[in-house]
Amino acid sequence: MILEMTDNKIENKIDQLFMKWNKKGSPGCAIGVIKDGEFLYKKGYGMANLDYDIPITPQTVFRIASVSKQFTTFRLCYWLKKEKYIWTMIYVNMFLKCLIMRK
Repeated sequence: MILEMTDNKIENKIDQLFMKWNKKGSPGCAIGVIKDGEFLYKKGYGMANLDYDIPITPQTVFRIASVSKQFTTFRLCYWLKKEKYIWTMIYVNMFLKCLIMRK
């Protein structure tokens, strides 16, 4: 499904999905829709910090620390279970190269 963000109907539908979290006292999330490297839509819903009433914006930094490693490991195990060994090894190789280049 391609989103045409010039249409306010799409924005309204996204707003409706996150309406119950878009208030003070509620944790939330940030949404971004990107096409061809450009943001078509970006908005924050809910609060980034409940103690200080700081809302989530599209610029909010979510400090997820090492949580993404768990998702990566799960995905690798899933691929191995589905007998996609070659693609898994290619992915691991690319991942390790990226880690090395970051240092």
